[in-house]
Amino acid sequence: MALLTRKRLVLVKNEPAETGTAQAGSSTTITLASVESAVDNYYAGLPISLTGGTGSGQSAIIASYVGSTKVATIQGTFSSPPDNTTTYSIPGGTYGTDSSPVVGTNALLVSNLDVTPLNAETVERTVIRPYLGNYETLVATKSVQVTLTVEAQSTGAAGIANPPAGLDALLRACGFSVSSLSSAHTGTAQAGTSTTITLAAGASAVDNAYRGMRIRFTNNNPSGVESQTAIIASYVGSTKVGTIHGSFATTPTSSSTYSIDAHHVYSPVSQGFESATVYCNVDGIQHIIKGCRGNVVLNFNVGEIPTFEFTLTGLYTAPTDTALGTPTYSQIVPEVVNGSNSGEFRFFNYVAPLMSVSLDMASDVQYRELIGLPTGPFVRYSDRRPTIELSIEAPTIAQKDYFSACLDSSTLGNFTFRHGTVAGKRIILQTSRVDLTEGPTYTDDGGTTMLGLNGALVPSDTGNDELTIAFA
Repeated sequence: MALLTRKRLVLVKNEPAETGTAQAGSSTTITLASVESAVDNYYAGLPISLTGGTGSGQSAIIASYVGSTKVATIQGTFSSPPDNTTTYSIPGGTYGTDSSPVVGTNALLVSNLDVTPLNAETVERTVIRPYLGNYETLVATKSVQVTLTVEAQSTGAAGIANPPAGLDALLRACGFSVSSLSSAHTGTAQAGTSTTITLAAGASAVDNAYRGMRIRFTNNNPSGVESQTAIIASYVGSTKVGTIHGSFATTPTSSSTYSIDAHHVYSPVSQGFESATVYCNVDGIQHIIKGCRGNVVLNFNVGEIPTFEFTLTGLYTAPTDTALGTPTYSQIVPEVVNGSNSGEFRFFNYVAPLMSVSLDMASDVQYRELIGLPTGPFVRYSDRRPTIELSIEAPTIAQKDYFSACLDSSTLGNFTFRHGTVAGKRIILQTSRVDLTEGPTYTDDGGTTMLGLNGALVPSDTGNDELTIAFA
């Protein structure tokens, strides 16, 4: 049973990447800062990004690491070798280090809080004895499990468009990385078709820089009305061409002005996983749970507050008696899912009345405590199998034949959904990689036939592109 929310306090803060300035480097090595770990292979298997100085912009995977010399050997080579001016970042490099969230800035409003404060695996001493009775048990491993629900909301300030800090930390601890467009990109289109727009020459040269973001046209609109908007499915940096989900009602031209507002976009990763420290204070007993990683389920149901449901596993720390403190919570009130607050829904290029959508990342995490692990006990991602479930008003076959789409294993479909209407309060979900995995099902809702659809989100050959979650 979930814990009552009275006299509970949850603080969340991400465990940041290890950062520093290199001492030296070569085409295959980088000597990290003198303060880095003295444990051999502590950073092995983690990605390293060169963030400044010589060689900036390059990334690699650390193959091995010598703690006494701080020398990390990479897989492959650096095209421009680092030196003592090079700064670097190693996501996951501070795993299991208490990030010390504080009441004033890291308190998070949650519901459905359920804490397993000591998840112990035990073994029995099944020795032979001349009498009956229980055997003594010994603790083999110990971890902590936490489930909690967070209201889906953004900061509510136009031009900022990021989730509350605790929600950001939890998403990143659930296998996501974040990229940001800190201010709006505006311009005049160079050209367009019914499904594409060629952005201005000054647009980003990075492929998929605007994927998952919402583009709106800013000229020839009635006052206060965005007459045409779309969600960008893909973007080619060399040509500036953005391909949208669906099609434009009016084809953009070389006189069309547009805006891609400030966004925070979360995309799944397969390496360099981040983690979070979670403090759960239960009636003055504080549990510090370091190295948290886990899974998230997104729920958007008509007539309800949208939510992110998190299931986390972390490292055990002995609890302490600690005063609850006085938290500072976000004052943003979430918007209920309904026809006024939600829109831009599309599934397999069909727009239908939507009742509900649930997106489960289905991430599999395992607590690991093996002999010789450089990092000690840790929580490891072993796989993810994201799925989507939704319920719509059943269309006629002429309108949309989802039965044939389910049988067509060669074609993947798209999905877009936007919740929130005001800049800074929008949440946008999008994918072009839906594979319908089960036959459609019928249900009844007040005399209206509803169609249930289920799909798996399948990555392309480039990987890590199953979906994006954008705050805009």
